[in-house]
Formats: sequence, structure tokens, C-alpha cells
Amino acid sequence: MNATSRKPFIDIQKEIMSLAEAKGACSEGMDDASESTNHDEMLSVIKKHAAWLFINKVIDADWLEANFSTEDLHRNHIYTSGKHQISVDTDVAILTLGSSSATVETLGSSSATVKTSDSSSATVKTWDSSSATVKTWGSSSATVETLGSSSATVKTSDSSSATVKTWDSSSATVKTWGSSSATVETWGSSSATVETWDSSSATVETWDSSSATVKTWGSSSATVETWGSSSATVETWDSSSATVETWGSSSATVETLGSSSATVKTWGSSSATVETLGSSSATVKTWGSSSATVETWDSSKLTHSLGDGPCPIIKHLNERKVYIKTSNFEIVQVN
Repeated sequence: MNATSRKPFIDIQKEIMSLAEAKGACSEGMDDASESTNHDEMLSVIKKHAAWLFINKVIDADWLEANFSTEDLHRNHIYTSGKHQISVDTDVAILTLGSSSATVETLGSSSATVKTSDSSSATVKTWDSSSATVKTWGSSSATVETLGSSSATVKTSDSSSATVKTWDSSSATVKTWGSSSATVETWGSSSATVETWDSSSATVETWDSSSATVKTWGSSSATVETWGSSSATVETWDSSSATVETWGSSSATVETLGSSSATVKTWGSSSATVETLGSSSATVKTWGSSSATVETWDSSKLTHSLGDGPCPIIKHLNERKVYIKTSNFEIVQVN
């Protein structure tokens, strides 16, 4: 279909409602489609319910190109092919599909919602006090940077991926599902909240005085590194796992629950606080002048490897014993 031709609206409405109903669409989505009265309103409905429509293969990029003109799609910030540069200072929702790519910048106090599907990609930058919500599914990808006091919410699903960097006093919330993955870096005094589910994974690095909160569920995994005077709080649940390394004067708080596991390594003058519960386990290694405080509960287990640093304070609370290493060769046990 060329840039200006399109199917009659009533034909599009009947077809998409029939396709959606066959896939078990919710009443809200069906109502939204039936209440739309023109091409632009229908495209707004499609963007609103894009995740469900494309994950359930109700429609795809080819269907959009066959039913709407290129002008319709671009006017509504929907891109099915080609490269696009978008700068917004008002609230906007953007959808990339097929093999398309988009570079999106939000300015002032504006906000953008960016959704990527198929093999499409998006690069998103937020400035000032602006914000962005980014969702990726299929095999799509997104690169997100937040600056100033801006913020971003990033969600990855299926086998999609996201790279997220936060700067200054900005913040990011990142959630991964399915077999998707995320790489998150925090700098300056910025912060990030990262949650991984299913078999997804996240790699998180914190620098300067920034901070990160990381939670893993299901069989997901996280790798967390803290540098400078930054900090991280890590929780692992179910059969998930985490690898945590602290450097410089940074710190980490790690909790393992269920049958999850954690490997914790401290370097330099950094520190870690580790708690294991349920049938979970932790492996702790300390180097240099770094330190670790470890508490084990229930049937959980701890393995400590000395490296060349001091042994951590270890509290086996279910045994009501405390083991403290006061020198390189002396162990004191208090009953």
C-alpha cells in the first residue's frame, strides 16, 4: 500500500475485531475498538493494546501496512520500516514494528511511551524532568538513557533486550520477563530498581554514589557489581540466583529466600550484608580490607572462602551459635 491509500475504516474495524475476538480479547479492548470512529482513533486503540495484539499474533506490521497509509501510521507515531528521528516536548506514544528503528528524545516535562516489537529497535533519551515508559517484546531491543532529574520505566518480555543507563539524579525502573535480558548502569547520584522474572536475566553495575535495588524471581538471574561509594540491595526468590561483587568503598545488602542462591564477593574496603533463609544458599568471599556480615536461617547454607581478607561475622541463628574469627588463626565459638 502506498503513502496515501488505505482501506475503508469500517472494513478495518470489522476485521480487527473479528481477529481479536478469535484470540479471546478482553471486553475493554473490544469496547475500545467498537467505539472508535476513524482511522486515527483505531490506531490509538492499537497502540494502547499493542502488547497483547502483537504477542498473540492478532496483527503484525504487514497487516498495518495493508490497512493504513504510511501517512496514517507516521502521524500516529507508528513505524513499520526505516529509521526515524523523533524529538518530543509533549506527551506522546510511539510504536516500532517490523525492522524499523526509532531514536526518541524527551525534553522539558514531556513524557513518551515507546513500544518495540518484532525485530525493531528504539533508542530513548530522557532529559530535564521528562519521563519515558519503554516496553519491548518479540526479539526487539531498546537502549534507554536518563539524564538530569528525568525517569524511565523499562519492561522487557519474550526474547527482547534492553540496555539502560541512568545519570545525574535520574532514575530507572527495569523489569524483565520470559527469556528477555537487561543491562543496567547507574552513575552519579542516580538510582535503579530492577526486577527479573521467569528465565530472564539482568546485569547491573552501580558507580559513584548511585544505588540499585535488584530482585530476582522464578529461575531468573542477576549479576550485580557496585563501585565507588555506590550501593546495591539484592533479593533472590524461588530458584533464582544472583552474583554480587562489591569494590572500592561500595556496599551491598543481599537476601536469599526459597531455594535461591547467591555468590557474594567483596573487594577493597567494600562491605556486604548477607541473609539466607529457607533452603537457599550463599557463597561469600572477602578480599583486602573488605568485610561481610552473614546470617543463615532455617535449613539455608553458607560457604565462606577466605581469599586474603578477614573472615566475616557469621550468625547461624537456627543453631543459636555465633562464630567470630578474631585473627588469621583463632576461632572463638560462643554457645
